[in-house]
Amino acid sequence: MSVGDISRLGDTMGTVEAIGLRSTRLRTLDRTLIPVPNSQVLDLQPENSARRDRMRFATTLQLRHETTPDRLRCVLAGLRRLPIAPRMVLPDPVRVRLAGLGAQSPDIEALACITAADVDTFAAAREDGLLRILALVDEAGAPVAFPSMVQSRAEDTAPDP
Repeated sequence: MSVGDISRLGDTMGTVEAIGLRSTRLRTLDRTLIPVPNSQVLDLQPENSARRDRMRFATTLQLRHETTPDRLRCVLAGLRRLPIAPRMVLPDPVRVRLAGLGAQSPDIEALACITAADVDTFAAAREDGLLRILALVDEAGAPVAFPSMVQSRAEDTAPDP
């Protein structure tokens, strides 16, 4: 960990501003400065994001229950061929699978590694990938599931005598 690195210490994420003899100062994403005693740094399981060469793209796509098995197969095949983020996705591991039949929907998991060293580049690639996924699903005619609530109302009427 070095000054300027984006790191996570326990539940706190931020930029390392200073590493002193007694403590390390971390500037959080909401701009709060937090001193962390060096004696506690290892106990907080530090995670240094500055040294990574790739980031994991993972999403779960939920389609509506009325999606037919043939349309599901079409969506799965299309997702496996889809360039999620051209020139940035590593060929291995790219995984697209029907992961389960949830209470609301059949769930499709898509996993890939994107070669992005910084969060902004990754966020742009993820956004592009998600838009490509939505376009493919729309083109396949498979509706995306959204949480819904059904309300029923009983009429309060007296029975006829």
